[in-house]
Amino acid sequence: MQDSRDKLDIPHRILETLRSGRSVFLVGLADSGKTWFAQNELTPFLENQDIRVLYLANCDELPKKDGNDVDIFIVDEVEIIQDVPFLETLHTEQKPYFSPEYVTKVRHWFSILNRIQKPGVFIITRKKEAIENFVHNVKTLDWNGKNAEVVEFYRR
Repeated sequence: MQDSRDKLDIPHRILETLRSGRSVFLVGLADSGKTWFAQNELTPFLENQDIRVLYLANCDELPKKDGNDVDIFIVDEVEIIQDVPFLETLHTEQKPYFSPEYVTKVRHWFSILNRIQKPGVFIITRKKEAIENFVHNVKTLDWNGKNAEVVEFYRR
């Protein structure tokens, strides 16, 4: 039996999730059009629902924005680390998968992301073989443990 959410298109599925108070991980391949979709389809769609949206190109832009006049943040180029053990099984020659310097940077981003008290859409890039694991195993935001739904993005 199909989940009713599977019948919704991506913008409607994201809207339904955000209205439930949960955040969304929008995960897909590099260069699959996630950024274009977020800027040109998702943001206008949400704004047409009277939702004030702030799109940020990456986590480094977070400290520059207070977000008091925003209902939903869309943050591109977000990283998580909870699926690193799986990524390391795919890339046995690359341990650790992320360098210590990169992990420090990601943890800094987490401290900034933790300031967002509203649901958001967080855009993640993964290779094809890691997306299924992400969809089935990532259920929370790394930075605050709040529930999130994963929506797989694919080129239409």
